[in-house]
Amino acid sequence: MVDSTLVSPICSLSEIPDGGTLLVPYGVSEEGLPREAILWRQGAEVRAYLNECKHLPIPLAFEADSIVADDKVHLICLTHGALYRFGDGRCVTGPCRGDHLDRLQIRVEGDAIFWA
Repeated sequence: MVDSTLVSPICSLSEIPDGGTLLVPYGVSEEGLPREAILWRQGAEVRAYLNECKHLPIPLAFEADSIVADDKVHLICLTHGALYRFGDGRCVTGPCRGDHLDRLQIRVEGDAIFWA
């Protein structure tokens, strides 16, 4: 485990709306383009996924508010409407049905969220 006193947190738990998402920087792609992670929070539970659709290597959305589907239980790809479950990132409808978003490892310490 990394000593969290030596690493800056990604964000605080309170920065992610309960039942909502936050987009944060996540390095660069093989092509040198910036990438983002989607942080999703339900109460004290937080999950992180790469903001990249499994159908095409493009972001699901460019704003955290638009990445949550109207049903409030799925993430949506705004390009083609694929729906991904919050809990496990599995696509339940769309051309990439059955695939999963790439899950990213994080840890929560108090109110701080770190990459694991």
